[in-house]
Amino acid sequence: MGRSGQALVVDQTGHLIAHPAISKVMQGADEKAALALRGLRDAIAAAGGTAIANRNAENERVVTAGAPVAAAGWTVLVEQSQAEAFAPLYASLWRTGGLFLAATVLAAVLAYWLARWMSGPIRLLEEGALKIGAGQFDHRINIVTGDELERLAARFNQMAQELAISRDRGERMMRLKRFLAPQVAELVEKAGDERMLAGQRAEVIAVFLRFAWLHPIFGAR
Repeated sequence: MGRSGQALVVDQTGHLIAHPAISKVMQGADEKAALALRGLRDAIAAAGGTAIANRNAENERVVTAGAPVAAAGWTVLVEQSQAEAFAPLYASLWRTGGLFLAATVLAAVLAYWLARWMSGPIRLLEEGALKIGAGQFDHRINIVTGDELERLAARFNQMAQELAISRDRGERMMRLKRFLAPQVAELVEKAGDERMLAGQRAEVIAVFLRFAWLHPIFGAR
């Protein structure tokens, strides 16, 4: 059984029927060893036939499994050192741990790269928001990432443009109201063309008429 495993056969009383070391079989009735083998057989049976961890006659840590031979009333016991038996499990655990560690390192690297990649656009958005909030409506945020940050920058730029238009309209209304009635100023603003207020040259004809009035006392004038 592998490098260190071995199989042995015991009878109903726990005495050895077969063993890789034939000298142990030739020793005959060793009640102490038979008692230990019967206890091992019963423990395996109580575990439902699955392998159990125990110590063998040489006090080595082993894993032992058993199977009955009903026709002869014997039991076949197979033991293997725990180090060899659990080696595939340990190797699997090491592989799993290595993969988990590699995944953790990769996730940390990706998180660091993503944070560095996002910090630049976020800083531009923050600076742009401060400038727009300070009234610099001509400021534009240039972000080319192809994601939500770029769309957010475009919305900021659109908002700044609308605020600039609104500011210009307010200033224009204030200038118009200094010289025109509010209704006329609003009419000019809605028309969107201040040229209608510009002076124009045109030829006009003025006609002056003088009327003669008849007065009953003083006569005609």
